[in-house]
Amino acid sequence: MKISPKVIQLSMLILLATSVIFNFGLVKTNREVNKRYENASEIMNEQLDLAILHNKEVVTQDVEEKYRADIVSYKALSKRAQLLREEVITLKAQTEKQNKEIEKLKKQLKKKRR
Repeated sequence: MKISPKVIQLSMLILLATSVIFNFGLVKTNREVNKRYENASEIMNEQLDLAILHNKEVVTQDVEEKYRADIVSYKALSKRAQLLREEVITLKAQTEKQNKEIEKLKKQLKKKRR
């Protein structure tokens, strides 16, 4: 059984046409997949940006709250230190007064012993 050259040429032409159509389909599918990938990538980038922004806001708020708490603690410690300084001054004055009284009593005791 011999195949005529026209049948071979026609078969090759059909194969070529099918191949071209198949390739166009692949190119179209590839473009669609790339568009979907780009869209998904953009959506993921937007979500990531939103998550970063949210985390930045949370961290900023935490830092501000910590700063306010530190300021309150600092003011309380400053007030306590001031009160302690005043108490030390008062105690020094009382000690000095008591020392003077002790010296005075010692002098009186010496006079009585003579």
